[in-house]
Amino acid sequence: MLFLRFLTLFLGAQDVVVSTSAYSKSSYSSVTLPRPEGRSDWHHEQFQQLYLASLDPQAQTNFGYWCGPTIGGYCGSMSFDDINTNTVTHVPFAFASITSDGTVSYEYDQGSVQQYNSSILIAQGTMAGLSLGGSGTDADNCLENIDNCVTTLGKTLGYYESVGSPFYFVDSDFEKPKDAQQMQNLITFWTMFNEQFPGYLITMAPECAYLWCGAANWPYNSYVPVVNALGPYGANIIYKINAQSYNNWCSNSPAGTAQFFEDVATTWITACPSTGYQGLESNPEIFGLGVLAADKDGDGYASPSIVVEALQWIGGTYGSYNGMFWDTLTDLENNWIISNGIASAVPQGSAAPTRAPTSHSPTSHPTIAPTSPTGQPTSNPTSPTGQPSLAPSASPTVMSAPKSDSNTIALLIYCGAGLVGVIAMCSIAAYVVRKRTGSVFGFFPQESYRPVSGDYANADDESQLFMSGSSSVAHSEHSKRSGM
Repeated sequence: MLFLRFLTLFLGAQDVVVSTSAYSKSSYSSVTLPRPEGRSDWHHEQFQQLYLASLDPQAQTNFGYWCGPTIGGYCGSMSFDDINTNTVTHVPFAFASITSDGTVSYEYDQGSVQQYNSSILIAQGTMAGLSLGGSGTDADNCLENIDNCVTTLGKTLGYYESVGSPFYFVDSDFEKPKDAQQMQNLITFWTMFNEQFPGYLITMAPECAYLWCGAANWPYNSYVPVVNALGPYGANIIYKINAQSYNNWCSNSPAGTAQFFEDVATTWITACPSTGYQGLESNPEIFGLGVLAADKDGDGYASPSIVVEALQWIGGTYGSYNGMFWDTLTDLENNWIISNGIASAVPQGSAAPTRAPTSHSPTSHPTIAPTSPTGQPTSNPTSPTGQPSLAPSASPTVMSAPKSDSNTIALLIYCGAGLVGVIAMCSIAAYVVRKRTGSVFGFFPQESYRPVSGDYANADDESQLFMSGSSSVAHSEHSKRSGM
């Protein structure tokens, strides 16, 4: 009976939501998220493994924006070959289209859904997400039509679940904050989305200028209420904030320098009493440093060595080595030096990988000639053209998250069932022998099972001893002698 109870408790524990107490720096209270409607078991298992791995306090996320042939934004990418899946952990697809009434859609105007199936990426340990906004999008299209924006975003996500090409996180790159009311609308939007679609991670890619510790003109400090309300000291629903550290003045140091990047990290991670900003110090791994993949992508490009220097300082000081870059195509054209550089910033042996490295190498990818943006502005995260890349996964050397050992569980079940069968057979045999011979294997005479005194001392039917009313002494004696 003890064994069966242990087996029941053990198997039952497999369904218990695991606490993140082991991941004290995680922004989430549970390592499981509900599976969105329509998502396959395989897709959700892959997502859960990567998500769990990313919760390791020493894991690194590396976001790279992919700007493919869509109605919402096109920057030249025509395949996933420009994504460095060896080191990039998260890929926001830039961008969804949002009409003036808040209707969200994501459609390819070249190629097919299956050609750009996110299963190709998740199989290599890279998580795909859908990004809203970009420099060419009017944020009010969504934020003044929140109900329709949330509803149609959910339908778009549902469609891609149904065709086996899921998005696992939703990113916002709403630029040019208009006023305080718009920021309140942004808080309402994400709160409503999280309530209706809790199975998706939430990431943001704000420009670094949206926070400043001190008095400053708008839009500086426009994100104080947003991070306070949705961050670790508020609703705690933000997975990553990848600050675009380019195209804006965010430091007294020159853009593109290590000191500039370090100043941005300090501004976003640490609290600022004078503005009421609560910061991210309890969960610094929410922060990611957004950089440019190429000089032509915007103002403030930094060489990989400078990016590495800054990330190592940020990681050593605050504990976050997370990075993001715009975009994957220009990263490929520069032989993936930025995505590889971000990954190399983590000290050897200190970060948990997010998945197994693939055999991809830059030279194996077709040369994709950069085409100038047709129709849509270069969908970069900042006003010029650089969209940050969200990061919900783990370290640069991607690892797979811990899995439950199904073989061990099966073995326990079989062993448990076998043991129960043996015990049952032995009990039946002992009972038959006892009835016929008056003893059990010749050792214990039948009388010894009866209490020395009590209402059932002279009972003819031994089964009466363990009905209601039998003495506790008789029961304990029986237990001792039977060896159970």
